Amino acid sequence: MGLFSCLLIGKELLKLIRQCQKQWGYINGFVRDGVAGAFSADIGGETPALCLASIIVLKNRLVSENYQEKAFYWVLVEKSFINKLNKDFVIDFDTLEPYIPNELAGLISKENHCNLLLINLTNENNITFADIFKHKDKQLIVAGEVQILEEEPSPFERIDGLAPLEEMKEKSVAIVGLGSGGSFTAMELAANGVGTLHLFDKDRLSTENIFRHICDVRDLGRKKVDAVEEVIKEHLLSPKIHKYSENIVSSPDKLREVVQEVDMVICATDNTESRTMANYICVVANKPLILVCSFDSARIGEIIQVSPYKSACYECTRIHLKEQGALIEDNNEERLAPYGSQTKDNSISRGTRTDVLIVAAMAAKIALMALAGDSNHTLGKLPYNYITWGATRITEFPNPYKFDMPFVTLYCNYSIHPKCPICGDLQLELVGIDIEEKYYEIIHKLSSEEVKIAQTKT
Repeated sequence: MGLFSCLLIGKELLKLIRQCQKQWGYINGFVRDGVAGAFSADIGGETPALCLASIIVLKNRLVSENYQEKAFYWVLVEKSFINKLNKDFVIDFDTLEPYIPNELAGLISKENHCNLLLINLTNENNITFADIFKHKDKQLIVAGEVQILEEEPSPFERIDGLAPLEEMKEKSVAIVGLGSGGSFTAMELAANGVGTLHLFDKDRLSTENIFRHICDVRDLGRKKVDAVEEVIKEHLLSPKIHKYSENIVSSPDKLREVVQEVDMVICATDNTESRTMANYICVVANKPLILVCSFDSARIGEIIQVSPYKSACYECTRIHLKEQGALIEDNNEERLAPYGSQTKDNSISRGTRTDVLIVAAMAAKIALMALAGDSNHTLGKLPYNYITWGATRITEFPNPYKFDMPFVTLYCNYSIHPKCPICGDLQLELVGIDIEEKYYEIIHKLSSEEVKIAQTKT
């Protein structure tokens, strides 16, 4: 057991102790690595008293295999002694003995090390937690720290006034892809008060995910949707969360259904196929979409904000980028994909945690701006629909992937492209025919033509 402990205890549990008829008793909980947690207290009834905040104590990672009955003592003492201990920090146990019952003093004197919660009866702020241990021929008391837990914590206290919390509570967002960036974005939306999250990911957490993910080794093998939900709740955030393990490319029906009821979709997947599908579903449903990814070993971040039939969709943007020479062809396959574009090794998802999370944070902020709308001036407004960010100085690629200095952010506004098979002039060909079949036919045709053009130029 470490010295200079910190105690976690519920406000309501302290209140129950002060109201009981006893002067001292036991507290059940844990003490480990200098941290103690009070789950319940002996206050004279048939069963120990506990409170809702005790649940938070039991979730502490230090409680595992360390919970015990009679973990430490509590005692009601005069304010003067608590003030003296907090002032002097270390005092002899002999100084405490006149202030506590003889039975408790006898129990403590027999122990080499124990912990004691000292409470003043009249002043709720007059409280301290102490380490008591034997040193040479003396028994010493060292002042510790107390963190009082609320029954219903207010995690948004530090952003009150900075975000429209009441408005965000009514918002609903679907997040497709819960990798490093997607999981972080989900957490940020929850931390800014978004009331409902629909989480899509078909994968389970593996060891290679942990380095950058918000989840850790405790979640290995779990579905990402389950693990991310639990981490969000562990941060005392309480959005309504709906989880889906469908592959949106092979089984898009659930995403189609969810898109009808949300305010926005965020796609943070690591492949072109899923981004294409999310874009298609959102444009057809006339639903705002934000696509976010990092590529070229996460040196480059890309955020596309799609307002269907008002600004460029994902397909429009790709056509614009190809015309600029920003997308390259390799073995008849487009290589602008997360963590892969224009790199020599595309076998793994390379990129530092810092760079990936910076782009995810930018996407989360853009999403919050869009959700708040024009009426909110605190979050601001972003009048661009295509953003790239460079982690380092990059001069070997054309715009918008050319950055003269590290941390440069480039902004573009791409318009609807007339050749876009989703929202351009070609959509007129879809009237009265099988839309799905025609869509993929046009995509294949465009890709084939672009490859031929590229081969001709070379």
